Amino acid sequence: WNDENLLNIASKVTSDCFIGHVRASTVGDVSLANCHPFTCDEYLFAHNGTIDNFEAIRKDLLFFLEDDCFHKIKGQTDSEHFFYLIYHILKKHDESMGLAIIAALKKLNHILTKRQLTHNFRINACLTNGKTLSAIRFKSNADQPTLSLYYSQQHSPKSVIIASERLSEMNEEWLEIPSNHLLTVDEEINITLTPIHI
Repeated sequence: WNDENLLNIASKVTSDCFIGHVRASTVGDVSLANCHPFTCDEYLFAHNGTIDNFEAIRKDLLFFLEDDCFHKIKGQTDSEHFFYLIYHILKKHDESMGLAIIAALKKLNHILTKRQLTHNFRINACLTNGKTLSAIRFKSNADQPTLSLYYSQQHSPKSVIIASERLSEMNEEWLEIPSNHLLTVDEEINITLTPIHI
């Protein structure tokens, strides 16, 4: 949003699926390697939130990854590490994107439990392969507030917008994704909401 090239690039790019992310740096330096969205093969990923105790479990996460995923990590963020955890699960277990995200949440929970660390992570994330999209709104601790996440199909039944904040004053256009839910958008732009239990 603050890149002078964005206007020139945006007028030339067409796609059926866009993910945008404005980063407020909480983990890692401000650098291109730490900027969302992260990509690998056909997958594109963006994350909002924090994985508490990330530095304490980073080694455990890296140990779990196979070499091809391990060597692809270029930055320092919890977001990129979480993405490659999901990617590892996608490739190794041939899971759907939604199930891979949930499996990655379970793995985070397992590592934090094993290390006897607090489980205060809040994760909003979107993952797409360019054809379908999976988004989550998740918090690991019932006592903490959930980050906001909304979706809207008001502008066209052939499109869906997912946003951390409502993008218009018309509140009725925006539906809140319930806490601890997975939202899936299929190729026909059908939306499914599924509870997440870990």
